[in-house]
Amino acid sequence: MQSGVRFELADKAEVTLGRRDVRTGITPDLDLTAVDPQHFISRRHARILRTAGGSFSVIPEETTLNETYVNGQPLARGQAEPVRTGDSIILGAVQFWFEVHGQASRRHEPPIVEETRPAPEPAVEPVFSRFAIGLNENVTADTCAYHVQTEDLGDSLEMVSTEVLLDGAIVFSRRTPYAFFRERLGAGLTPEEMVRFQHYGIKAGIRSGKFRERLAGGNGDPDA
Repeated sequence: MQSGVRFELADKAEVTLGRRDVRTGITPDLDLTAVDPQHFISRRHARILRTAGGSFSVIPEETTLNETYVNGQPLARGQAEPVRTGDSIILGAVQFWFEVHGQASRRHEPPIVEETRPAPEPAVEPVFSRFAIGLNENVTADTCAYHVQTEDLGDSLEMVSTEVLLDGAIVFSRRTPYAFFRERLGAGLTPEEMVRFQHYGIKAGIRSGKFRERLAGGNGDPDA
């Protein structure tokens, strides 16, 4: 949505969506690498299915690590969800509008990425200016000193972002839409509560060894 890039679906019954990977030789039918520099889209993320009658559905791959959303609702892996022109599809943290040529319809609101609002007045406390809250802490695990930083990306993006750094390099990252938290934890959840939930969850995961293999990869790719 932010880039304005249009991707045309091939005229066939099934189109795979993902990122090309020269190392593994994975090449999806629709390569979305150009709009996913931070690798939130999995190499094989989802498929678009087309019926003979001209209807469409999206189905997340069973092996993908990152979420797929249709109109803000997360999909279970392997679950097909009908999509129509004007629907919002999120793969990882990248949002697309789904459109069918010749069909006019109103896009589903509110958009998750394309929303713009007037700039807020300067806040008295810096932590509540553009971002609802930001947390930065050091975590030691397996003799390594990691730096964990989590922040709310603001009303225009409606996402919470966490990066884990080791020796100044990003070794793990996660972006989570507000809709994901509110679907699972309650519609009244505030951005501050989302930030704390994700930040402390990732800290606990580092200490418990849950993310050991991903952190060892050292490339900041949640799909590694």
